[in-house]
Amino acid sequence: MKLKLKPFNIKSNIKIAYLLLNPRTKKDFAYSIPEYIFAKFNEITGKNKNYRFEILVDEKFVGSIGLVKTKEVNGYEIVYLVLRKFRNKNIASKSVSKILKFAFRKLRLKKIYAITNIDNPSSIKVLEKNKFKKIKTDNKNKEIVWSRKLK
Repeated sequence: MKLKLKPFNIKSNIKIAYLLLNPRTKKDFAYSIPEYIFAKFNEITGKNKNYRFEILVDEKFVGSIGLVKTKEVNGYEIVYLVLRKFRNKNIASKSVSKILKFAFRKLRLKKIYAITNIDNPSSIKVLEKNKFKKIKTDNKNKEIVWSRKLK
């Protein structure tokens, strides 16, 4: 299994839009078409400097991962999604590891954040495996905020 991260381009956005419209795959996403379009508009207009990548396994699109600058954590938050049929194959963990190298080596960031749902043990495991530390639990919103510092 050859895993690689490929920077997003116009074709990437078309793939995501197709998956969001497809009844079989749209349930894999935590956001809707309008939310996706709004996020893309903010990226294009320079309001947010985000870094987004396709996750490819053997050159096949299996998900996306990125670093998104957010006010919620006052820094860059790692966000990722692996399509349902490719989950539980260590793809998310390896992708997070690769993007952390990019963040710390290329962007020279000192700290990265992540936010997971309390009820998402798979995502929690991915972050723990990549040495993220729990910094806050928000029981009201059912979220855990994590951080990972440069070693």
